[in-house]
Amino acid sequence: MGCPLSPIIGAFFLGGLDAQLERLGLFFVRFMEDVLVLSPTRWKVRRAVKAVNEVLGRLRLEKHPEKTFIGRIEKGFDFLRYHFRPGSLALVEKTVEQLIVAINALNALKSPYHT
Repeated sequence: MGCPLSPIIGAFFLGGLDAQLERLGLFFVRFMEDVLVLSPTRWKVRRAVKAVNEVLGRLRLEKHPEKTFIGRIEKGFDFLRYHFRPGSLALVEKTVEQLIVAINALNALKSPYHT
């Protein structure tokens, strides 16, 4: 994570997942190791979950339980630090909190003699 090689490594190892999801005819977006799959039916969701689990299992990787959401889009979901809801897009609250902490830390570093 954070390494310039991450996109290359992700493409190399997760290319098989991309191919499986394409074969299933699902809409998906993958940014490095973050994957979003949208499905019109629960049956296709099950196939997608199976494909993701198979690929990650072969790579000896696991889904992060706090970053995994399987459910209806109407409930909203987080992806790449944004919260998506029908008709709405916002930053995830945790992202805003982290930004405030970072700004406060930078302000604390500011010298009283430096303007």
